[in-house]
Amino acid sequence: MENNDKYMFEAEEINSVQDFNEQKDLYSIYLQASKIDTDKAWSNVSAMLAPRKRTRVFKLWYAAAAAAAAVIIAVTLTFTLKDPIKYQQYTANTACETITLPDGSTVCLNQGAVIEFQENFNGEERLVKFSGEGYFDIVHNDSKPFVIKSGKNTVKVLGTEFNLIAKDDNNIKVSVTNGCVSLQNDEGNITVSKNEEATAAKNEKPQKNKISDNVLQWQSKMLDFKDCTLQKAVEKLSYVYGVEISIENPSLNNLKLTSRYQNAKIEDVMQGLSTIYGIKAEMSPVTGVWILQ
Repeated sequence: MENNDKYMFEAEEINSVQDFNEQKDLYSIYLQASKIDTDKAWSNVSAMLAPRKRTRVFKLWYAAAAAAAAVIIAVTLTFTLKDPIKYQQYTANTACETITLPDGSTVCLNQGAVIEFQENFNGEERLVKFSGEGYFDIVHNDSKPFVIKSGKNTVKVLGTEFNLIAKDDNNIKVSVTNGCVSLQNDEGNITVSKNEEATAAKNEKPQKNKISDNVLQWQSKMLDFKDCTLQKAVEKLSYVYGVEISIENPSLNNLKLTSRYQNAKIEDVMQGLSTIYGIKAEMSPVTGVWILQ
């Protein structure tokens, strides 16, 4: 035994017969190993390990790729089998523009009103989004409610006629002329029947009242002024006709007007005011604003 071999063997701490036997076995292995060509042995081991490693890596990659493909296929099938909901949007450029919805319902839009609706009503409800003012005539369908979303407010109907004013996300007024609807916001829910109207504002429960007089003036252009100031009359005319009217001479604001107009053109109304007060009523060819002076 070489000195270094003896040293390696004797250097281990032996406290029992079991320790001695273990050390003897290790030393026998060591003597056999010293006769082995280690470079050749390592080459053989390396040759066996390398293919297995590549195979394992390939299998792991294949499994990951298969899992990813399964996810992609599942997502693709989900979107393929369930068509995305498509919407159409319409904005009224003038007063009383009437459009027909996919279910046959009609909406008469006041100037500037915007309606967005599903191209087809195949879902559980007939959903539209709305802002501005419009008169709705809804086809009756018990199994598929007609739902209007306007900011934080929701109007639900089965089949009815009503006027809707929704100028911002919080304030809304619905005036029912036939049937009934429900008006809901974050604070509560209320049912509105024929000849009733309901209003809702931010952080307030919907409130119900008797329907306002001349709620459909903007549609019929039926205007009845009785001892009304010119300033108030101009505000109503601007709203009903969807035009801008400016009183440039402040002294005209408090002039009183008693007159009745029915389905009159705005040009005829302006000509009448010009005749009554002896003033100029002209429309700017550049801005389209009617000017009273």
